[in-house]
Amino acid sequence: MNTQSGLHTEVCEIDQKLQAIVVGRKRHVLQSIQEETATNIYLPSPLQGLVGPEASSGVMVPSTPLRQNKGTVWISGEFFGVQRARDMLLQLSLNKACHRHDFVSNP
Repeated sequence: MNTQSGLHTEVCEIDQKLQAIVVGRKRHVLQSIQEETATNIYLPSPLQGLVGPEASSGVMVPSTPLRQNKGTVWISGEFFGVQRARDMLLQLSLNKACHRHDFVSNP
């Protein structure tokens, strides 16, 4: 829908395990990135793959453009805002992944 109104849409991958950490408590970090970059950021549902007809049947359904993996994050807005939001999200996820790795490996 955003592309119909002339907005740019882009996809980036953030490990599902890091998504909740990256967006922050009560989505505060995510909201500040959206406000700062004038973008909309869409995360996959944490229940994706756990509920629905394909989850109950146990049958694997091939991936389609509408059926992305659990790490797919969609960003829409003006071109430069989307680029900046994507860079901010990826940088945050790298920082959190490194911090998480250090915490786990150094008890």
